[in-house]
Amino acid sequence: MGTSLDSMVPIGRATCVPSARPSISAVADPATMSEPRVDPAAPPVVLDTHADLRALAERYPDSPRDQIRKIYLMGLEREQIVAVAYHQDTLRGRLEALSVDDETRTTIRHAMRWVWREEEMHTTYVRGVLLRIGDPILRARAFLLQGMGAVGGWATSVLHHVRWREAPVSRLWAHLVIAGGWIAGRVPRSITRDLRQLSFAEFCRFSLNAERTAALCWHRTAALFLELGEEAAARFSAQMATDEENHRQIFQTLVEAVDDAGGLREGWHAARLRARFAEVGPFYVARAHRADAATHPLGTGGRVVVVCADPGCSHEPACADAPEAALQTLLDRLGLPELLAARAASSGKPVDALRVAIKSTFMRAYHHADPSVITSPALLAELVRRLREHGCADVALLESASIYDWHYHGRDVGSVAAYLGLDFPGVRVVDVEEDLVAHRLRRGMVGDLVCATWRDADLRIAFGKLSTHPVDQVYLGVGQLEALCPQADENVFLDRPTHRGPATMALLGDFPPHLALLDAYDHVPDGLGGIIACPEPRTPRRLYGGLDAVAVDAVAARHMGLPHLEDLPNLETAMHWFADPRPATAVEGCDQPIRDFRGACHDELSTILSFLAHPVYVLVSGRGRLFAPEMDHEAFPGRRPTPWMLGLAQRVVRRLLGTRRPR
Repeated sequence: MGTSLDSMVPIGRATCVPSARPSISAVADPATMSEPRVDPAAPPVVLDTHADLRALAERYPDSPRDQIRKIYLMGLEREQIVAVAYHQDTLRGRLEALSVDDETRTTIRHAMRWVWREEEMHTTYVRGVLLRIGDPILRARAFLLQGMGAVGGWATSVLHHVRWREAPVSRLWAHLVIAGGWIAGRVPRSITRDLRQLSFAEFCRFSLNAERTAALCWHRTAALFLELGEEAAARFSAQMATDEENHRQIFQTLVEAVDDAGGLREGWHAARLRARFAEVGPFYVARAHRADAATHPLGTGGRVVVVCADPGCSHEPACADAPEAALQTLLDRLGLPELLAARAASSGKPVDALRVAIKSTFMRAYHHADPSVITSPALLAELVRRLREHGCADVALLESASIYDWHYHGRDVGSVAAYLGLDFPGVRVVDVEEDLVAHRLRRGMVGDLVCATWRDADLRIAFGKLSTHPVDQVYLGVGQLEALCPQADENVFLDRPTHRGPATMALLGDFPPHLALLDAYDHVPDGLGGIIACPEPRTPRRLYGGLDAVAVDAVAARHMGLPHLEDLPNLETAMHWFADPRPATAVEGCDQPIRDFRGACHDELSTILSFLAHPVYVLVSGRGRLFAPEMDHEAFPGRRPTPWMLGLAQRVVRRLLGTRRPR
């Protein structure tokens, strides 16, 4: 661990492309950094952890980095264990068996899902640090320990929640796994007595102590990082310690509220549970019970306007004969003048002084022959024209470099915008990566950098392209906003510091779009690899719009033939982070499925390939190069020659995914 962790947060792409990314300068709160004192009467598992940390300090008195490395390795395994043990699929049966009313069960489930989500973010961050700065041996140990943590989490969950008569084989294997861990010294004696069938209350008591041990470890690394002067890394450790303390309080509340029979103790009810959870943090209660329920637009639903110009649509006659006219109709129905007036009143400015930021999708462009992967330039031009017509003079078009930047020249935002004719007169084209400023987001294991233009805009517009995605199934308005996050193209691989879903939601929690538009007019990609390329795109002739980007995406996904949004990772994350807008959403206009549209998993083969897409992309794609489309090599020449075997593999992948360039 000789490399400074401060220099690794956030992670840049300096190994391939020079970057002028600013560094984090946030200073950790000294109160947060103070290490807690351990009561001699604490449970044995807590005392054992304290003793282990003291032993590390004695073993490496002059090497804080060696101590940090050992704690991070230990922490990675532990975080993976609880990420498995707290997963909603693991706890679903146990929560359903509680003798409580549905409101109480939903309240507990929501809090537990947030605990699991934060533990998953911890796992991702710790693994990313170890893989980024470790030598090959350290990387191998990190993979091994995470794998052991996953197996250990499964075994612990089986022993805690499953009876012998329900799954005798699983329990036998779980006992063998734990026995092997105990022999290898990986399972402390102080917890072995709790590796048995537990009541829900006993499970909460066990988890409460486990959270205390994790908090001790992360408090210790925070102090060590401060000793080294690495304040950014110290803040991340302090954030994890704070999260673990929050989880301890959640489990403490459940220990107090739930008896050993699985019912609520006298005086406890759903409202009291929510009040206690809300004291820990607002996100531990559902959106309807948070203070910002009425002010934050995402998850609120409302009107979603669908303008359809398809002559074959039976819901409404063709309302326009050109995409620009359809967009005019959409903006009129959405009430663009009223929205501008409302934003002007909110910001205390006249309309002509409003700063407008438009986040569209155009950095996936690879060739003029295939416009299916970008928001229509004609629609963007029309949107700019309408904004100017209403007096908006300060308009910016935002995008961020994609993974193609690693492998091809000419992929900077300005060059791609010029290639597509998006350098409109008087409109600023902003590269998100060059516009980052320090800002502390309220939620999530994310860096302290945000796009200044998006943050400071008085009117933020998300204008995405309706697309399929081989992993997330859909790539719509909320999904394309991930490009506003630093290193968005890096938040896919194993050494990522955070996952792209939570990183996007953390940003949108502080800076949501005020207007969401979705281009589904011409050249709409479908099939397994729609986000990459589409040789035979669809022409639904539809445009979607609304004030709630999550609601717009939910309606569009249903029209794509995907009604079960809980199975769509990106939308499921958005609905849990904010709220499910569907009960409060009213569709105005066409509310029918898109004709002849093929989803990412439209047949058996595409379903299998979708299942394999993520591990293949992450592990063996050469940083995405294997999945690259047939680039316009005159505009975007390769950074290095393509070996013939890679070229052959690329052709095979393009045929399998259906991502060949239109001829």
